[in-house]
Amino acid sequence: LTTILSGAILLTAGSSTTSAAEPEAGLPWKKEYQERQRRVDQWYAPARFGLFYTWGMATGSLGSWEGYEHPLPYNTVEEFEAAAKDPEGIAANMVAAVKQAGARYLIFTVFHSCNRYFVTYPSKVPGYRWKATKDYFGALVNRCHQEGIPLIVYMGPDSAHAFIKDGPHMTEEMRDQKNVFAAVTQMINEIIDRHGEKIGGFWFGDCGHGIITSPAPHSPKRLPVYQLTGAS
Repeated sequence: LTTILSGAILLTAGSSTTSAAEPEAGLPWKKEYQERQRRVDQWYAPARFGLFYTWGMATGSLGSWEGYEHPLPYNTVEEFEAAAKDPEGIAANMVAAVKQAGARYLIFTVFHSCNRYFVTYPSKVPGYRWKATKDYFGALVNRCHQEGIPLIVYMGPDSAHAFIKDGPHMTEEMRDQKNVFAAVTQMINEIIDRHGEKIGGFWFGDCGHGIITSPAPHSPKRLPVYQLTGAS
């Protein structure tokens, strides 16, 4: 799996009759690791091919990183939402593209540094300056569930692009990585509260291992370590 995805992936719970793979000779597998493998065997490994959407304030630009000659196409959330008026229609188009491509799952950036940490739903988590008032993420979750396409939520728990020259895109306390981890953990739990088993899993890019390995309160209570399915 590490050849397919970097960072760390957590798969959410689900029923399956698929048994975990047998351990290699001499390798004592713990119960948690066997449970992790069962989750992989359930749908992720057989799916093999998914489609990744980095979508938000940078959509429509040729690049959004610091110093790039083409700036973000939208200066405010209001401008973006005026262009992206129909969350349900956008979600339908995304899922249709996944199915047309023959992909078996969808990965979506609920926020991303290239989009200046724009959160794609009306989150109550503090620290992020740009948040949608329309629920684009929720519309996509529901459409994926309706169409039987597992949805993996991508999060990059960092602030690397938050305080560049076109920022700041996070509040001042988010300069401390511990606060970033705490905010992302809060957002994970918020997403689970909103959507529960409709979420197929979480992908943490870059410094996401800090969420998995750091002690409470930075570890999501409802996503234990045995759900880790891949690491760079």
